[in-house]
Amino acid sequence: MFKIRRMAKKDENEVISILGKHFPHVGMTPEKLAFRISRGARFFVADEGGQVVGFCELRLGKNALLRGIAVEAGARGSGAGTALIEKAVEEARKEGRKRLYLKVEQANDQAIRVYGRMGFAVVREVVGKLGEMLFLMKKELET
Repeated sequence: MFKIRRMAKKDENEVISILGKHFPHVGMTPEKLAFRISRGARFFVADEGGQVVGFCELRLGKNALLRGIAVEAGARGSGAGTALIEKAVEEARKEGRKRLYLKVEQANDQAIRVYGRMGFAVVREVVGKLGEMLFLMKKELET
């Protein structure tokens, strides 16, 4: 069973490793992670027996942005991804945000279905930094 919690210093290398596997174009380093944290990014991890099996990054501005989420292959289907999203929703609500946005590759049908079941709806198509086609999705948050 896993537990969702705020990322601790000891988790940073595992989060960087997961980011590298799922988002290699980001080129995450300890310095980049520290910079994101210094700019207010909140990282949450799915911890299974002391091992990080997934993470999400939440940014809070006028609205909230779920900037990244990934779950290791061996933990997929366990509910870890859903629990991480629920944690991001909870945090955004707690901080008084009215909407939570995310971007997802249009080809990622599985993620789009999960987000849809969790109340996210496609707002529009956008082009990512690498030219990939993405959907911008939004969830209205009741306060």
